[in-house]
Amino acid sequence: MGGIVADVSIPWLGSFSWWWVALLLTCAVGYSVPYLLAVHVREGLGRDLTIFGLVGGGPLLGIAFGSLLLNFADPEPGCTEECYGRFVVMLLAALGVILWEAGVAIGCLVRYLKGRRMRCAA
Repeated sequence: MGGIVADVSIPWLGSFSWWWVALLLTCAVGYSVPYLLAVHVREGLGRDLTIFGLVGGGPLLGIAFGSLLLNFADPEPGCTEECYGRFVVMLLAALGVILWEAGVAIGCLVRYLKGRRMRCAA
């Protein structure tokens, strides 16, 4: 198995592979960035364009993330058929897209519920 499969040793976390780091970062960044942007963006046209960009940008960023992983963390370099390691890389990119869209959706829902609560209190 080629590519980046070395273990990382962090004193307070122990030892784990680069794939776990990639999975952790994909989940953390893929969900939190669009969530925070969707919750804290201003009202009006700027908000609508930002949400539109977040929804449309998720798949584009997933494609970029998948190609980046294939270029730098290809588990099977030189493989031409039955490359199951590359399938795992694409699953990681798909997970990033799913979490990105979930972050946007839940951020919009939280923003909506906050606005509704503020209108009902007034």
